[in-house]
Amino acid sequence: MLCRVEELAGGLDRNAKTLRANCEQGVFVVKLRSEVADGWDIARRLADSGITEVVAPVRTKNGHLSAETKSGCLAVFPFVDGKNGFESEFTAETWRKIGDIVRRIKSVEMPGEKEDVKDFMPHVGSAPILEQIVAWQRAGTEQEVCSVLREHFQTIQSLVLLEMKLTVNRIKFAGKRVPSHTDLHHGNILVEGKGGVHIIDWDDAKLAPKECDLMFFLGGGIFRLDSDVERHFRAGYGDLVIDDEMLQYYRVCRALEEIKAFAIEASEEGGLSEFDRAESLRYLKGQFEKGYIVDLALG
Repeated sequence: MLCRVEELAGGLDRNAKTLRANCEQGVFVVKLRSEVADGWDIARRLADSGITEVVAPVRTKNGHLSAETKSGCLAVFPFVDGKNGFESEFTAETWRKIGDIVRRIKSVEMPGEKEDVKDFMPHVGSAPILEQIVAWQRAGTEQEVCSVLREHFQTIQSLVLLEMKLTVNRIKFAGKRVPSHTDLHHGNILVEGKGGVHIIDWDDAKLAPKECDLMFFLGGGIFRLDSDVERHFRAGYGDLVIDDEMLQYYRVCRALEEIKAFAIEASEEGGLSEFDRAESLRYLKGQFEKGYIVDLALG
Protein backbone atom coordinates (compact mmCIF):
# COMPACT_ATOMS: atom_id res chain seq x y z
CA MET A 1 0.00 0.00 0.00
CA LEU A 2 1.56 3.29 -1.14
CA CYS A 3 0.89 6.28 1.10
CA ARG A 4 1.86 9.93 1.36
CA VAL A 5 2.14 10.86 5.03
CA GLU A 6 2.01 14.25 6.74
CA GLU A 7 1.81 15.22 10.40
CA LEU A 8 -1.45 16.71 11.66
CA ALA A 9 -1.24 19.80 13.85
CA GLY A 10 -3.38 20.46 16.89
CA GLY A 11 -4.36 18.44 19.92
CA LEU A 12 -3.14 18.66 23.52
CA ASP A 13 -1.92 15.09 23.89
CA ARG A 14 1.86 15.49 24.15
CA ASN A 15 2.31 11.70 24.38
CA ALA A 16 0.97 10.93 20.92
CA LYS A 17 1.72 11.91 17.35
CA THR A 18 -1.00 11.97 14.71
CA LEU A 19 -0.39 11.62 10.98
CA ARG A 20 -2.57 11.82 7.88
CA ALA A 21 -1.93 9.05 5.37
CA ASN A 22 -3.16 9.50 1.80
CA CYS A 23 -3.20 5.98 0.38
CA GLU A 24 -4.47 4.21 -2.70
CA GLN A 25 -7.26 2.72 -0.57
CA GLY A 26 -8.32 6.08 0.90
CA VAL A 27 -7.35 8.64 3.51
CA PHE A 28 -6.54 7.53 7.06
CA VAL A 29 -5.29 8.90 10.36
CA VAL A 30 -2.31 7.12 11.89
CA LYS A 31 -1.82 7.56 15.63
CA LEU A 32 1.54 6.79 17.24
CA ARG A 33 1.64 6.17 20.98
CA SER A 34 4.08 4.77 23.51
CA GLU A 35 1.50 2.17 24.53
CA VAL A 36 -1.84 0.72 23.46
CA ALA A 37 -4.84 2.79 24.55
CA ASP A 38 -7.40 0.76 26.53
CA GLY A 39 -10.22 2.88 25.14
CA TRP A 40 -9.71 1.69 21.57
CA ASP A 41 -11.48 -1.57 22.32
CA ILE A 42 -14.55 0.28 23.59
CA ALA A 43 -14.58 2.48 20.49
CA ARG A 44 -14.38 -0.56 18.21
CA ARG A 45 -17.22 -2.29 20.07
CA LEU A 46 -19.40 0.82 19.77
CA ALA A 47 -18.72 1.15 16.04
CA ASP A 48 -19.36 -2.56 15.51
CA SER A 49 -22.68 -2.20 17.36
CA GLY A 50 -23.87 0.21 14.68
CA ILE A 51 -22.87 3.60 16.07
CA THR A 52 -21.08 4.75 12.94
CA GLU A 53 -20.40 8.19 14.38
CA VAL A 54 -17.72 6.65 16.61
CA VAL A 55 -14.35 6.83 14.86
CA ALA A 56 -12.71 3.55 15.88
CA PRO A 57 -9.38 1.97 14.91
CA VAL A 58 -9.30 -0.20 11.81
CA ARG A 59 -8.43 -3.83 12.54
CA THR A 60 -5.12 -5.17 11.28
CA LYS A 61 -4.92 -8.27 9.08
CA ASN A 62 -4.55 -10.28 12.29
CA GLY A 63 -7.65 -8.71 13.82
CA HIS A 64 -5.81 -6.46 16.27
CA LEU A 65 -6.58 -2.79 16.85
CA SER A 66 -2.96 -1.68 16.76
CA ALA A 67 0.47 -2.78 15.61
CA GLU A 68 3.74 -2.71 17.51
CA THR A 69 6.50 -0.25 16.60
CA LYS A 70 10.03 0.22 17.95
CA SER A 71 8.84 3.00 20.24
CA GLY A 72 5.38 1.69 21.10
CA CYS A 73 2.41 1.13 18.82
CA LEU A 74 0.36 2.64 16.04
CA ALA A 75 -3.31 2.49 15.18
CA VAL A 76 -5.08 3.45 11.96
CA PHE A 77 -8.41 5.30 11.88
CA PRO A 78 -10.71 6.50 9.08
CA PHE A 79 -10.03 10.15 8.25
CA VAL A 80 -12.94 12.52 8.87
CA ASP A 81 -12.88 15.71 6.83
CA GLY A 82 -14.64 17.93 9.33
CA LYS A 83 -14.24 20.80 11.78
CA ASN A 84 -14.34 20.58 15.55
CA GLY A 85 -16.20 22.88 17.91
CA PHE A 86 -13.18 25.13 18.39
CA GLU A 87 -12.86 25.69 14.65
CA SER A 88 -16.54 26.24 13.87
CA GLU A 89 -19.53 26.99 16.10
CA PHE A 90 -21.96 24.08 16.29
CA THR A 91 -25.56 24.69 15.23
CA ALA A 92 -28.66 23.78 17.24
CA GLU A 93 -29.19 20.78 14.96
CA THR A 94 -25.63 19.61 15.55
CA TRP A 95 -26.13 19.74 19.32
CA ARG A 96 -29.31 17.70 18.96
CA LYS A 97 -27.41 15.14 16.90
CA ILE A 98 -24.69 15.01 19.56
CA GLY A 99 -27.32 14.39 22.24
CA ASP A 100 -28.78 11.53 20.21
CA ILE A 101 -25.34 9.99 19.60
CA VAL A 102 -24.40 10.17 23.29
CA ARG A 103 -27.72 8.55 24.27
CA ARG A 104 -27.12 5.68 21.84
CA ILE A 105 -23.59 5.23 23.15
CA LYS A 106 -24.89 4.98 26.71
CA SER A 107 -27.42 2.33 25.68
CA VAL A 108 -24.83 -0.13 24.30
CA GLU A 109 -24.34 -3.08 26.63
CA MET A 110 -20.79 -4.18 27.34
CA PRO A 111 -19.18 -6.78 29.62
CA GLY A 112 -18.80 -5.48 33.16
CA GLU A 113 -21.44 -2.76 32.99
CA LYS A 114 -23.81 -4.50 35.41
CA GLU A 115 -21.22 -4.91 38.15
CA ASP A 116 -21.46 -2.72 41.24
CA VAL A 117 -19.49 0.45 40.74
CA LYS A 118 -16.79 0.44 43.38
CA ASP A 119 -13.74 1.60 41.47
CA PHE A 120 -15.10 3.93 38.80
CA MET A 121 -13.81 7.07 40.48
CA PRO A 122 -10.71 8.57 38.88
CA HIS A 123 -9.45 10.11 42.17
CA VAL A 124 -6.61 12.10 40.67
CA GLY A 125 -4.53 12.04 43.83
CA SER A 126 -5.08 15.70 44.59
CA ALA A 127 -2.67 15.90 47.55
CA PRO A 128 0.42 15.67 45.25
CA ILE A 129 -0.77 18.83 43.49
CA LEU A 130 -0.41 20.80 46.72
CA GLU A 131 2.87 19.05 47.53
CA GLN A 132 4.26 20.00 44.11
CA ILE A 133 3.38 23.65 44.65
CA VAL A 134 5.16 23.66 48.03
CA ALA A 135 8.21 21.85 46.58
CA TRP A 136 8.60 24.39 43.76
CA GLN A 137 8.23 27.27 46.20
CA ARG A 138 10.88 25.88 48.55
CA ALA A 139 13.27 25.25 45.67
CA GLY A 140 12.69 28.71 44.27
CA THR A 141 12.04 27.26 40.81
CA GLU A 142 9.24 27.57 38.27
CA GLN A 143 8.52 31.17 39.22
CA GLU A 144 5.85 31.77 36.57
CA VAL A 145 3.97 28.55 37.30
CA CYS A 146 4.24 29.09 41.05
CA SER A 147 2.92 32.62 40.70
CA VAL A 148 -0.28 31.32 39.09
CA LEU A 149 -0.69 28.46 41.56
CA ARG A 150 0.07 30.67 44.55
CA GLU A 151 -2.53 33.19 43.39
CA HIS A 152 -5.17 30.45 43.27
CA PHE A 153 -3.89 28.30 46.16
CA GLN A 154 -7.03 28.68 48.28
CA THR A 155 -9.19 27.76 45.29
CA ILE A 156 -7.09 24.66 44.59
CA GLN A 157 -7.32 23.71 48.25
CA SER A 158 -11.11 24.05 48.08
CA LEU A 159 -11.16 21.70 45.08
CA VAL A 160 -9.05 19.15 46.94
CA LEU A 161 -11.34 19.21 49.98
CA LEU A 162 -14.44 18.98 47.79
CA GLU A 163 -13.01 16.02 45.90
CA MET A 164 -12.36 14.21 49.19
CA LYS A 165 -15.86 14.97 50.45
CA LEU A 166 -17.54 13.78 47.24
CA THR A 167 -15.36 10.67 47.14
CA VAL A 168 -16.51 9.70 50.64
CA ASN A 169 -20.12 10.45 49.74
CA ARG A 170 -20.02 8.27 46.62
CA ILE A 171 -17.82 5.42 47.86
CA LYS A 172 -20.83 3.14 48.41
CA PHE A 173 -22.46 4.06 45.14
CA ALA A 174 -23.63 1.05 43.13
CA GLY A 175 -25.07 1.48 39.69
CA LYS A 176 -24.67 0.86 36.02
CA ARG A 177 -21.46 1.59 34.20
CA VAL A 178 -21.87 2.58 30.57
CA PRO A 179 -19.44 3.28 27.71
CA SER A 180 -17.85 6.66 28.39
CA HIS A 181 -15.47 8.70 26.23
CA THR A 182 -14.19 10.65 29.31
CA ASP A 183 -12.83 13.57 27.23
CA LEU A 184 -15.87 14.59 25.21
CA HIS A 185 -15.12 18.27 24.66
CA HIS A 186 -15.62 20.31 21.47
CA GLY A 187 -12.22 19.39 20.08
CA ASN A 188 -13.08 15.69 19.89
CA ILE A 189 -16.32 16.19 17.97
CA LEU A 190 -16.06 16.71 14.21
CA VAL A 191 -18.80 17.94 11.88
CA GLU A 192 -18.56 17.28 8.14
CA GLY A 193 -19.68 19.74 5.49
CA LYS A 194 -23.01 17.94 5.05
CA GLY A 195 -23.67 17.92 8.80
CA GLY A 196 -22.48 14.44 9.75
CA VAL A 197 -21.16 14.25 13.32
CA HIS A 198 -18.23 12.07 14.39
CA ILE A 199 -16.52 11.52 17.75
CA ILE A 200 -12.76 10.96 17.77
CA ASP A 201 -9.95 10.28 20.27
CA TRP A 202 -11.27 7.38 22.33
CA ASP A 203 -7.89 6.64 23.95
CA ASP A 204 -9.15 7.06 27.53
CA ALA A 205 -12.62 5.56 27.10
CA LYS A 206 -13.88 3.33 29.91
CA LEU A 207 -17.04 2.08 31.58
CA ALA A 208 -18.32 4.65 34.06
CA PRO A 209 -21.52 6.37 35.22
CA LYS A 210 -23.09 8.45 32.45
CA GLU A 211 -22.27 11.68 34.30
CA CYS A 212 -18.62 11.14 33.37
CA ASP A 213 -19.49 12.30 29.83
CA LEU A 214 -22.59 14.36 30.50
CA MET A 215 -20.60 16.92 32.49
CA PHE A 216 -19.30 18.20 29.14
CA PHE A 217 -22.81 19.25 28.08
CA LEU A 218 -24.79 20.09 31.22
CA GLY A 219 -24.58 22.99 33.65
CA GLY A 220 -22.11 24.96 31.55
CA GLY A 221 -19.95 22.00 30.54
CA ILE A 222 -16.29 22.66 31.25
CA PHE A 223 -16.04 26.06 29.55
CA ARG A 224 -18.92 28.50 29.22
CA LEU A 225 -21.57 26.52 27.39
CA ASP A 226 -24.76 28.55 27.34
CA SER A 227 -28.19 27.25 28.32
CA ASP A 228 -29.28 26.92 24.67
CA VAL A 229 -26.58 24.29 24.10
CA GLU A 230 -27.85 22.21 27.02
CA ARG A 231 -31.43 22.60 25.80
CA HIS A 232 -30.59 21.38 22.30
CA PHE A 233 -28.44 18.54 23.67
CA ARG A 234 -31.25 17.39 25.97
CA ALA A 235 -33.71 17.54 23.06
CA GLY A 236 -31.54 15.08 21.17
CA TYR A 237 -30.80 12.89 24.16
CA GLY A 238 -34.38 12.52 25.40
CA ASP A 239 -35.41 11.60 28.94
CA LEU A 240 -32.49 12.20 31.25
CA VAL A 241 -32.17 11.66 35.00
CA ILE A 242 -28.98 13.14 36.42
CA ASP A 243 -27.14 12.53 39.68
CA ASP A 244 -26.05 16.13 40.37
CA GLU A 245 -23.50 15.10 42.99
CA MET A 246 -21.92 12.63 40.59
CA LEU A 247 -21.83 15.33 37.92
CA GLN A 248 -20.03 17.68 40.30
CA TYR A 249 -17.63 14.92 41.34
CA TYR A 250 -16.44 14.38 37.79
CA ARG A 251 -16.19 18.11 37.17
CA VAL A 252 -14.04 18.58 40.29
CA CYS A 253 -11.77 15.71 39.23
CA ARG A 254 -11.48 17.22 35.77
CA ALA A 255 -10.52 20.60 37.20
CA LEU A 256 -7.77 19.09 39.34
CA GLU A 257 -6.49 16.98 36.45
CA GLU A 258 -6.27 20.05 34.20
CA ILE A 259 -4.47 22.14 36.81
CA LYS A 260 -1.96 19.37 37.50
CA ALA A 261 -1.32 18.55 33.84
CA PHE A 262 -0.89 22.13 32.63
CA ALA A 263 1.30 23.05 35.62
CA ILE A 264 3.68 20.17 34.87
CA GLU A 265 3.70 20.94 31.14
CA ALA A 266 4.44 24.62 31.83
CA SER A 267 7.39 23.69 34.05
CA GLU A 268 10.91 22.77 32.97
CA GLU A 269 10.44 19.21 34.18
CA GLY A 270 7.68 18.80 31.60
CA GLY A 271 10.39 18.64 28.95
CA LEU A 272 8.49 20.72 26.38
CA SER A 273 9.74 23.46 24.10
CA GLU A 274 9.65 27.07 25.24
CA PHE A 275 6.69 27.71 22.95
CA ASP A 276 4.71 24.73 24.30
CA ARG A 277 5.53 25.68 27.89
CA ALA A 278 4.20 29.20 27.30
CA GLU A 279 1.06 27.73 25.73
CA SER A 280 0.55 25.40 28.71
CA LEU A 281 0.98 28.32 31.11
CA ARG A 282 -1.73 30.19 29.21
CA TYR A 283 -4.02 27.14 29.48
CA LEU A 284 -3.24 26.88 33.20
CA LYS A 285 -4.31 30.48 33.78
CA GLY A 286 -7.45 29.89 31.74
CA GLN A 287 -8.70 27.15 34.05
CA PHE A 288 -9.41 29.76 36.74
CA GLU A 289 -11.34 32.21 34.55
CA LYS A 290 -14.98 32.89 35.34
CA GLY A 291 -17.29 30.40 33.65
CA TYR A 292 -14.55 27.82 33.10
CA ILE A 293 -13.92 24.44 34.70
CA VAL A 294 -12.75 25.54 38.18
CA ASP A 295 -15.54 28.09 38.55
CA LEU A 296 -18.11 25.53 37.37
CA ALA A 297 -16.74 22.80 39.66
CA LEU A 298 -17.05 25.00 42.74
CA GLY A 299 -20.32 26.64 41.68
